Amino acid sequence: MTWAVGAFIALVAVLVASKPLRGESFGGTDGVIVLACGLRALTVAMAQATIRPWGRRVPGWLLLGGLAGAAGLQVFYPLAELVLKLAVVAGLLEETGLGATHTDATAWFNLVMTMLI
Repeated sequence: MTWAVGAFIALVAVLVASKPLRGESFGGTDGVIVLACGLRALTVAMAQATIRPWGRRVPGWLLLGGLAGAAGLQVFYPLAELVLKLAVVAGLLEETGLGATHTDATAWFNLVMTMLI
């Protein structure tokens, strides 16, 4: 399954990096997408290091700290997005072009599925 995550990361990186070749400009979320893909790749590498022979060369405290940090970020983002969506629904914020403030059915579905995962 690790290969599928790697293929996804590579596909997203190519799609973002090739925007100028397709006549598109970089948007505000492109940096977030690249950062998220980098974090996913790092998380997969750390998880693999816990079960692969080459991982014995990585200090245990580094793996523990890295995986705990990655887990914390995976929990933080959906919670932050939930707070933003609720603020939009309550009328405290206006909906913008950024995905975190979208309140249509698809956005709520994606948020709930992210939290369940």
